Order: sequence, then C-alpha cells, then structure tokens
Amino acid sequence: MKEPAFRAQFNDIWIELHRSMLKTFIHRLLSSNYRLTWRHDQEGIELVIHSGEAQLLLPMKLESECKTIVDIKEVEVSEEDLANCLEDLITESKGSAIVRTISDGTNYVSYFDGGKVVSVLKTNGGGEHMSDYPIGVKKKQSLISNASVRHYVICAEIDYHLMELKEAIDNNDYIAKIQIKDKLRKLSKEKELNMKKLKASLR
Repeated sequence: MKEPAFRAQFNDIWIELHRSMLKTFIHRLLSSNYRLTWRHDQEGIELVIHSGEAQLLLPMKLESECKTIVDIKEVEVSEEDLANCLEDLITESKGSAIVRTISDGTNYVSYFDGGKVVSVLKTNGGGEHMSDYPIGVKKKQSLISNASVRHYVICAEIDYHLMELKEAIDNNDYIAKIQIKDKLRKLSKEKELNMKKLKASLR
C-alpha cells in the first residue's frame, strides 16, 4: 500500500485547554467538514475525529469545569489540514509538542515549547539540514559577552539537540527523549532571556 504524500507525527503533546479554546478548535474541525464524536470512560473523554474511513483519537482529561488537559504520547495524522489545526491548537494554548512532518520525501522536526516553535530541523534524502546558524561552536559561556553571538550559539545548540531528539524518537529511546527535551526546555528559556538582552542592547 502506497504511503500518503503527507504525514505528521505528534509526540509528547501537552496542552491546557480552556473552554473557549476547545470550542474554537471544535468549530474549526466542523468547518473543515470533519465529523466529531465523543467517547467517555472512567479516565476521561476522547474526541474522535472522523475523516472518510480514518479516525483520530484525542484523549482529554477534565481538570476542572473550565480547563481540559490533553496529554498524548504519540499520534499520527495523514491530512495536512488536520495537522495544521493541531499545530494551531498547540500554539494558541501555549502547549508543547514534538512534530515530525513528512511531505514529498522531506522531513521536518519542529519542537514547540510554550506555544512557540523553538527550532526546526529539516532532513532530506538522509541528510540533515539545520537552519542557518553556525554549528560546532564550543560551549564557553564565560567567554561570550556579546548577546548576538550568544544568540547564534544557543540556536546552534538547539538545532543539535533537536537532531538528537529525532534520533531518540526514531529509536524509541524514552529516557534519552526526556533528557533531551529537558535540555531543549532550558535552552528555550535561555534564548528568550538572551533575546531580551539583545533587544535592550540595540536601543
């Protein structure tokens, strides 16, 4: 059976949804002609998204009357519109996830943290292509005083760990995945703080 031209694999999704966000997400799905049903059990509820003969299950836990938690280890989507809806949901809810997108033979691995895309790794034909940041810069933070230089170093480190994360996902290495995600989370915070310093220095 021929594989679809587009596939998106979502790993480690964590979203805190308020009622208004959930309503908006459902409205978008219905507007895109997806059929929705709900399943209930003792652990929570599942939103079932139907598209033709395929269906996608999104387990949810009601944290309170106004807040719903979406905590999913892995889910695969073969429709680009649906993948975009999920990415929009992660962004608007300031959630986190690792998204591996395969489109016409090209792979993209995006890391979301706090609703923002921290970094994107592109792979094509077995080769790794990272964004235009200097690679192989040694970690000597004590010698780096210029905020703009530090910005590029952080971006290079993020891209490197994102490449490691892709390998951990491919190898189903759960421990490595947790460790690398922790490093990426710390680098993301450092990048945000450094950007504030950089903006302040440009004033």
